[in-house]
Amino acid sequence: MGKYFGTDGIRGVYGKCLTERIAYLLGLALSEYFGGLCVVGRDTRVSGEILFSALKMGLEKNGASAINIGVVPTPCVSMIAKEWSAKCGVMITASHNEPQYNGLKVFAKDGIKLSEDEEIQIEKLMDSYAYKNLFNDGDILKFLKLEDEFNGHKKAKETYISQLTKVFCQREFDGLKVLLDIGNGAAGTIASEVFARLGASVISINDEGDGSKINVESGALYIENLIDKMDGFDLGFGFDGDADRVAVVVGKRILDGDSVLYSLSKGTNLKDGVVVGTLMSNSSLDKKLLNDGKKLIRTAVGDKYILDAMLKKGYSLGGEQSGHYIFYPERKTGDGILAALKICRAFKNDELEFLELLPQKTISIKADKRVFDDNKIKELIEKYSGKVESLLVRMSGTEPKIRVSVEDEDAKLVEVLLKEFVDLVEEIKSQ
Repeated sequence: MGKYFGTDGIRGVYGKCLTERIAYLLGLALSEYFGGLCVVGRDTRVSGEILFSALKMGLEKNGASAINIGVVPTPCVSMIAKEWSAKCGVMITASHNEPQYNGLKVFAKDGIKLSEDEEIQIEKLMDSYAYKNLFNDGDILKFLKLEDEFNGHKKAKETYISQLTKVFCQREFDGLKVLLDIGNGAAGTIASEVFARLGASVISINDEGDGSKINVESGALYIENLIDKMDGFDLGFGFDGDADRVAVVVGKRILDGDSVLYSLSKGTNLKDGVVVGTLMSNSSLDKKLLNDGKKLIRTAVGDKYILDAMLKKGYSLGGEQSGHYIFYPERKTGDGILAALKICRAFKNDELEFLELLPQKTISIKADKRVFDDNKIKELIEKYSGKVESLLVRMSGTEPKIRVSVEDEDAKLVEVLLKEFVDLVEEIKSQ
C-alpha cells in the first residue's frame, strides 16, 4: 500500500483520513497525469458532493474537466469512462464501509483500475502539489454551487442499463420473483429498473438512497436479513454501497461466494477451462472444478488482482468470496448487478449449486500496521503454516483491521486458531 492508495483506491474516515484537500490534490495529479476529461460518479454518502467539488476544483485548476454522472454504481463509471472516451474516471465511494467512510476509486481511460505503478506516480504528483498550492475551503464551496453546470447522470444511467439488458433476451426473467436489498447505496438508481425490463417481478428494500444509512445493517454485508423476507420470492440479492459486489439468497439459504462462482462457471464459456479466484477461495471449489475438467487459478485478495490475471490470459470468469464477480470482456471491474442477472439465468437453467465447503472462517480484528508487523504475529503464522488447509493473515487495505482467514477439515481447530490470533493481537495492543 502507498501513502494515499490502499488496496482499492484512496479510502478513510471522512474529515480525518480522507479530506477535501486530498480530493483536491488527486484532481491536480490526475489532470497532469491523464489530462482531458474525467468522468466522476458517487454513491449516496453525505460527503460525496463536497468531495466531488474538491476533486473538480483540482482537475480544472490544471486544465482538465469533470463530468458529473451523479449517483451510479462503480461499474457504471468504469464503463462510461471508456464509452465517452474520457481520459480517466473517479468513483467517490467507500464501497462496503460504514457511512462515516468515503473513498476515491480511480480508473484509467480503458475503464481499468490503476496499476500499482500508476498509483505510485500519481502519489508523487499529489505530494509535489501539496507543497505548491494553497488550499482554501471557501473555494470548494464556490465550486459546490457551480457543481451542476453539466450533469450527465441521465445519459450515463441509460447507457449502463442498455449495456446490462442487451446481454440477456427480452423478457428472459418472466415469472421470476426477486427481492433486492439496495443497502441505501448506488444500486438504487438502477437495479430495480433493470430487473423489471427483463421481465422479473421485483421488490426492493432499503432503497431510499439515504447516505447516512448506507450499508447500515442492510445490503451485501447483512444478507442474512433477507432470509425472513423471502416468502414468495425465488432469489434475493444484497448490494454493497457502490454495487460492485452482490450477496445471494436462494429460497431461504445464503449461496456463498464460492458456490456462486462455481455455479456461474457452468454457463460460461471458460477460456482454457480456467476460473480465477483468490487465496481465500475454499478448497472445495478447487476440487469441484477439477472434477469438471476445469481449473482454479488463485490471486491475492482483491478484484484488481483477479482482473489483472484475467487480462493477461484472456480468462472470462473470476471472483472472490466477498461477492465481486468479473465477466471479461463484458466488464473490467466487479459488477454486482450484472452478476445478479447472471445468477438469475443460472437459476432458470437449474445451474445453481451449493458446494460442501470445508470449515472456513474469517474474522477482522481492529489493529494498526504496527501490530500486524510484530514478530509474535509472524511466529504464530509460522507455527500453524502447513498444519491447516489454509491460513491467510493480512492487513486490510481499506480499514485499520487485521483479517485472519482459516480453513481446515477440523472446525474446532479453526476456532482455536482464530482465538489465538485475537488474544495475541489484544496482547500486543496493550503493550
